Amino acid sequence: MPAAVPPEVWEQPALVDALDRDDTGAMLAQVVKYTGLSQHAIAAMTGVPQGRISEYIKGLRKPTLNTVKRLADGLSMPCTARRRLGLSAPGMNDPEEARPPVKLSMILAAAERIGYDGDGTSLAAWRNLDNPASRTEAWHGLARTMDSDRSEAPVTERMAARTRGFYLVAARMPARLVIRALTAHVREVTLLLDTIDDADLRRVLTVIGGEASYLAACCQADLGDLAETLELLDTIELAAGKATDPALYAMAQDGRSHFQAMRGQHRRAIELIRQGRNACPPTLSQGTAAYMWLRTAEERVNLAQLDEAVIAWQQAEKLYAGVHHDTDRNWVNLWLSRNCFESVTAVIYASTGRTVEGAEVAERVVTRLAGADGKSDAISLTNAAIALARCGSADAAVTAARYALQAIRQAEGRTCLCRLKGLSAIIDESSSHTSQMRSFQRDLIDTEQYLATQLDNAHRLLNNVQAA
Repeated sequence: MPAAVPPEVWEQPALVDALDRDDTGAMLAQVVKYTGLSQHAIAAMTGVPQGRISEYIKGLRKPTLNTVKRLADGLSMPCTARRRLGLSAPGMNDPEEARPPVKLSMILAAAERIGYDGDGTSLAAWRNLDNPASRTEAWHGLARTMDSDRSEAPVTERMAARTRGFYLVAARMPARLVIRALTAHVREVTLLLDTIDDADLRRVLTVIGGEASYLAACCQADLGDLAETLELLDTIELAAGKATDPALYAMAQDGRSHFQAMRGQHRRAIELIRQGRNACPPTLSQGTAAYMWLRTAEERVNLAQLDEAVIAWQQAEKLYAGVHHDTDRNWVNLWLSRNCFESVTAVIYASTGRTVEGAEVAERVVTRLAGADGKSDAISLTNAAIALARCGSADAAVTAARYALQAIRQAEGRTCLCRLKGLSAIIDESSSHTSQMRSFQRDLIDTEQYLATQLDNAHRLLNNVQAA
């Protein structure tokens, strides 16, 4: 049996960073680098198959919590390193109640700072909010400086910045790490509305609360809470009426359209999108209008109304060319990135006979996003995989789908998983039994089980976040 990993190895900066980021693949790569152990040796020490260890290192698979514990035990990971991963000492249960809570006020201030600065480096600290014992020095530094230079800013400005911050965080983080603090933010905006008499300020705060509520609805949908999602969509429509904000109304209708589409009611989905699109002219939010036309094109494809799909996509493309992402609404950056737009374009091309162009566009998206881990990245990669399958590029489709599964596991984006389940039905039967396809199907099952486990643990993990 190979010797245990020496304790000093776990103190190497690169390995500490990998642990703080909860990146098991990077952690294993650093162990190999500093010890010279082979993957087969690590497999012998931990009981985890060498093939799985290779996939973790390459980022093709994310281990379950039980597997992480097996790796930690087999590699003789010391207690300090285990705490960075949120693990207890060997043989002990994880004492969730003993972990120091993160004050909710700190999290809200962090979102505000991210919204002001667009500070992507601080997102790494957010990944540890479900495990306060492993907070990094970057997080502590953020906590020391946050809110110090903008405490006198107008409250509407600060609430708007905080909402922007939550959108940036939600684009990269699982919904379970966002929803409780985001809900508290919505509640705080609502309480502020009760204390302000100025009509203009009330309208601004109502819009801010509506945008935050839309993001909360997306998070609740990802967590599988249909009732709460629909209730939030009703709240958004109410806010749209109070603030006279047609863009908010459009997004409420779009949210409802997704539920109709999941039930196979694509005609109803198109009608809801049409209502929202007609209410929100491009002069109000060109990005919202472009997104609504793109959604129309998607649903037309689902109904095999291909001529109408092309017309809708052409409208979307025309509007998209003039979108200013920096100044448009928050959801535009979330759902209408370049990769999102091009991935839907690839699906349109593939569905309307332009298979060569469709494959080219889809492959460009996959090349740019290989190894990406955000929620919108998962959507784009899923679209690209479907487009490649419809173009007859089975192997490329499976490769894209495996990248999509990787992003889905990282962002815990459950809404993409159902679409990927149908991929094997699209791919030609003659290619369905290749080793690559079988690996994808195993990955699909593993991802589904992993997400189910994370969903079961979501409330327990979120309870670590305690109000100030």
